[in-house]
Amino acid sequence: NHTFIEKNPFVSRYLRLSKSNLEYLFRQLGEKGTFTEMAKRSDVSVSTVIRYCSKLAIPKPVQLPTVLGIDEYKGNAEGQMYQVIITDLNNHSIVDILPKRDTRALIQYFKTFSKEAREQVKYIVMDMSPLFRLVMQTMFPHAHIVADRYHVCRLVDWGLERVRKREQKRLVAHSRTLKYNRRILMKNPGKLTESERIKLLEILRISDDLRRAYGLRLAFRKIFRIYSIPNIERYIQLWLNTVENSHLPEFSNFKTSFTSWFPQIVNAFVLPYSNGFTEGCNNNIKVLKRISYGLRHFDRFRVRILLLSRKNSTSYLNS
Repeated sequence: NHTFIEKNPFVSRYLRLSKSNLEYLFRQLGEKGTFTEMAKRSDVSVSTVIRYCSKLAIPKPVQLPTVLGIDEYKGNAEGQMYQVIITDLNNHSIVDILPKRDTRALIQYFKTFSKEAREQVKYIVMDMSPLFRLVMQTMFPHAHIVADRYHVCRLVDWGLERVRKREQKRLVAHSRTLKYNRRILMKNPGKLTESERIKLLEILRISDDLRRAYGLRLAFRKIFRIYSIPNIERYIQLWLNTVENSHLPEFSNFKTSFTSWFPQIVNAFVLPYSNGFTEGCNNNIKVLKRISYGLRHFDRFRVRILLLSRKNSTSYLNS
């Protein structure tokens, strides 16, 4: 009247899944796919996949990288719309995922690291977020904050786009031309075809404001050809004066925002660091979220994201 478990090398005691099947299941958690797809491939139920995913616990890192990237993404997990991703931009790896974008929560998280660990951070790359800047200046007073070049240039592109939309509504006779050729305004002039150059000249001919806005965008892009800090600072000041003299309402806020972020913007064009890797990780997170129709449980979401990072996945599975 007793039940005995057979001893064999391929199934652990009190389990029904073989060791090879469990290893295959855990490896799938580090790939882009839904729990339903993993369950079908592993020949188990969806609840079993979720249960084993919940057993995984990846601890908080002990050290912080020298070049730290921070950004937000829309995760909609645990009742929070935005979560925060922290990356190591030198080694191209994800450091950690935080449950919410909140000043107090971020400060409490970085307080868990020792003072020596926080002093290891020399550069911090972020978008032009006042919340992130406040937290980083508080917790890393000796680190250099770098505004991401893509976000700085995107502000100028958005200014040009707002002028185009205004002129499209005002110039009814040319609205179709301004609407369907908007990509030409954003394209590198050196890569325009002959037909695109003709269309660009036609667009700039029909609107003086659009011509001035396009000139401001081209002038700002010339900053990539300047390398010394004093010359970059001087050029940005000259560009802001030109913006002020253009009297374009869509560019009126650049004087305030660029002045407030002046040291960080200068660092963006002097230092070789950007948040390109972090944005790529955000794209992978969006893909994972989309194919899974959303992941509401933050801990499982965090595990899936960290396992997608190759370094974390390899070190965890080998352990």
